[in-house]
Amino acid sequence: MQNATDEDKIEFLEGYRRAKLREENYKLESEALINCRLISSSKITGMPKAHNNKKDLSQLQEFIEKRSQEYIGYRYTAAMRAAEIMEYINRLDDELEKKILLLRYIQLDSKNRLRDWNYIADKIGYSRAALHKYYKNALEHLQIP
Repeated sequence: MQNATDEDKIEFLEGYRRAKLREENYKLESEALINCRLISSSKITGMPKAHNNKKDLSQLQEFIEKRSQEYIGYRYTAAMRAAEIMEYINRLDDELEKKILLLRYIQLDSKNRLRDWNYIADKIGYSRAALHKYYKNALEHLQIP
């Protein structure tokens, strides 16, 4: 097995962020469907029954329920991806290297973006130059599947 490049390692580490973005997009789609249901149900009193292959609100409700379950699946996938990445990060010997990678790739901001280097430098109490030295060491020491 050949050694992974830094780019391969960064791609692996960014897997959680990508999973969170997929989850967030799916949530937005699901919320749009729920809004459609609310608008439709406010126009119709009672749930009509389907006749002759016509669509009704109960079918929309079933579709929304299915999408909700799929959203839960995306949330689970994101959590499992984070756990996998943390497992590999926690194999590092140096605690500072672990902290840098966890802050950068696991502790996303409120918009599911990677934390910027200034934030991480402030959190660990090092200059950005020193932070980048430790970050490069962390990538060098990180072993990924």
